[in-house]
Amino acid sequence: MGLELKLRALLKLNYKFFADMTFLREGGYSNVASGQTFYDGGVTSVFLPDLEAPDYYGMSAGQVWQSPFRQFIYESGVVLDGLITQAVPTIMSGVYVNGSFRAQDDSTYSHHIDFLQGRIFFDSPLPLDTQVHADFAYRHVRVDFEHAFNQQFSDGYIESKYATNPETSFQLVYPSGNKQPFPAVFIEIDRRSTKPYELGNRSLTITDEVKFHIWALDDLQRDNIVDILSSQENKTIPLIDFNKMPMPLSGIFNELSPEYVPYQLLLKNNLIVTTIGSGTPVMALTYIDKVMTENVPGNQEYERALVTYYVTTYFNFPVSPIGYSYGSIGVIPKIGDPAF
Repeated sequence: MGLELKLRALLKLNYKFFADMTFLREGGYSNVASGQTFYDGGVTSVFLPDLEAPDYYGMSAGQVWQSPFRQFIYESGVVLDGLITQAVPTIMSGVYVNGSFRAQDDSTYSHHIDFLQGRIFFDSPLPLDTQVHADFAYRHVRVDFEHAFNQQFSDGYIESKYATNPETSFQLVYPSGNKQPFPAVFIEIDRRSTKPYELGNRSLTITDEVKFHIWALDDLQRDNIVDILSSQENKTIPLIDFNKMPMPLSGIFNELSPEYVPYQLLLKNNLIVTTIGSGTPVMALTYIDKVMTENVPGNQEYERALVTYYVTTYFNFPVSPIGYSYGSIGVIPKIGDPAF
């Protein structure tokens, strides 16, 4: 068994899923229907064979097929905010091969859906002239972690259908391979301070700086993301314990986990039983006490900004022998409870 996820790692995961859901609720996605055409007459829903797959994945030509879009949406049950009236996101469940729909477990065209990279991995190679399409929705804003931020400086592309002149900022390599599109938000946990919860209590009140590094290709896009993130000030975010709850995407193909539990159901903190673990998902609450924003000088043609959350987490376990024991909100021990 690997090392248990501690607070910093859990904060990153929780604020990623929170940001992903926030952008979705704001309508930050587009639905693509099979056969849908672009203004130039091209078909937006088409997947093309990734000819670099034999070099990068050790697979045969015709096994990996790439959409011109990335970051497919897997979240079900998304409730849109306010007056947004667009259709809810379409969750991809299979592909159309030469016009016929094939589910993932199809006996002839069994496949895996890579929701992060917008790819399909077929168990057996298809002829390169096969017509492959799908119904899906993709995110307008990619949310990732600081390791991707550190590798992002040379490859920034806007999400697009364009297939020509790929090495300019307003084109996307097609198939997109390992290129990542902008706009993007990268999460970093920076400085931390602590203080005792109360006199005689071993528990700590922990304040972390959660930084959102924003990259965009124009200032309006950047400013819109800043507004959405900064408007979350004073919100309370339940901290989901992913040591015992399944991650939504799993495996080498970034598929939807067979034990996927929607984020909004995890927040309800009802008892959940999976092969990963069981119990109530929420281990603590974090509070966005303050938000600071600033523009950052951009590299090349990019527009950048930084949104910093000052987040306080309360682990109030006064009778734990070492002062640091996790339990769901409903069963946090009180001062009069037996030590454990």
